[in-house]
Amino acid sequence: MKRFMSFLLILCLVVSSAVMVFGQAPSDIHNHWAERVIEDWVGDGLIRGYPDGSFRPDNPISRAEFMVLVNKAYGFTERAEIDFTDVSASDWYYNAIATAVGAGYISGYPDASMQPNSPISRQEVTVVLSKINDLVKDPVATTEFVDMDKIASWAKGYVGAVVKEGYMGGYPDRTFKGENNITRAEAVVTLNKAMTPVVEEEPKEEDLVYDKPGVYGDKYVLTTINGDVTVEAEDITLQNLVIKGDLIIAEEVGKGNVYLNDVTVEGKTYVRGGGTDSIYINGGKFN
Repeated sequence: MKRFMSFLLILCLVVSSAVMVFGQAPSDIHNHWAERVIEDWVGDGLIRGYPDGSFRPDNPISRAEFMVLVNKAYGFTERAEIDFTDVSASDWYYNAIATAVGAGYISGYPDASMQPNSPISRQEVTVVLSKINDLVKDPVATTEFVDMDKIASWAKGYVGAVVKEGYMGGYPDRTFKGENNITRAEAVVTLNKAMTPVVEEEPKEEDLVYDKPGVYGDKYVLTTINGDVTVEAEDITLQNLVIKGDLIIAEEVGKGNVYLNDVTVEGKTYVRGGGTDSIYINGGKFN
């Protein structure tokens, strides 16, 4: 009976203060840059969608919601005694905050508040990830960002450490936007990267063929492909890629649309498919 009640308690934990639907793929993540990771996390029960079937991937996530997500993802359960001015024992997030403090990855503000309902910023997330993974501060790693001066002084070492580990990255315009609120999609993808072991492999040539509609490439992390890329289906978006070989938009695309967002092709680009004005290029470089 006790195990059953514990199971019910887990089901009642929410990643939003609203009641959410568990397990099924959300309706508003199709072709979203984080679609695959969100589907995996929803399927594994680590995060939920809303009763209307949506996920709202670009909405900000609050500090309390992020703590629930971290606790479930890492399996933290030990709670500490807490006494924040804006957290009551009757609040839905009380136990989540007690667990987060017990795990040692978050603390309150100097005024003894926790601000659980406030959005959590990208630079605040780097502090959490650094503490959980025992990362060494590396403020020098922030110099690659053109807005490094806007990253809070207390956060620079944490930002650099997380970026160095590959858990988070900058945007295509070389900004980090540390003060920006992290979105639900960014939070899931960031935690997924932090929890996935990095396997070092010898560089090798890789030719990729994309033959199903979808979005390929991380919106926030530049990906290098050491080979040719062939697009063989319509409604495909390639984003934030450096293609060392050739890019081939094949005949199989027919008259469909292909979107190239911030794609750099160091080889040649061949356009053999696509309709009139249906190859959309937004940024990038092509030979």
